[in-house]
Amino acid sequence: MLLAMLGLVPLIAPYELLVTPAWTASRHPAFVFALLVSLGAMCVSGLLWYAAFAGLEERMVIDVRASRLAWTARAPLVAVRSVILPFDAIRCVDVVRHEWSEGADTLSIRIVSTDGRRIESGTDVSRERVEVYGQRIRTATGVDRTVAAEA
Repeated sequence: MLLAMLGLVPLIAPYELLVTPAWTASRHPAFVFALLVSLGAMCVSGLLWYAAFAGLEERMVIDVRASRLAWTARAPLVAVRSVILPFDAIRCVDVVRHEWSEGADTLSIRIVSTDGRRIESGTDVSRERVEVYGQRIRTATGVDRTVAAEA
């Protein structure tokens, strides 16, 4: 939602440069410059709105009653991906660290099934929060091993 609101800010440029002055001559050099700046601002707005509304939505549901884990990822421009694993098909649950050349490292939860499929959650920078969620998944599924423990 924040990106969508930020996408409105660049639209001030087209309004201030094209609408407010009430141009009478479209061949004036200043009008061409104002038009180019306005087009650039509208492109920036479009990119911010695309990022806001076309981002990846990921959901992981642990259904203790049905003894299964369901993971779904969807985005407007790609097909929905969904994996449903019974608890007994989960081999490992581990916290994975992603190191970046710039910025803080991020962490995610990786779940490995007995047939080798891997599900990786979205990333977070808080190790404590990711560890808590990983432990909740291990407790709910009854899996006490991690990928690191198997290596």
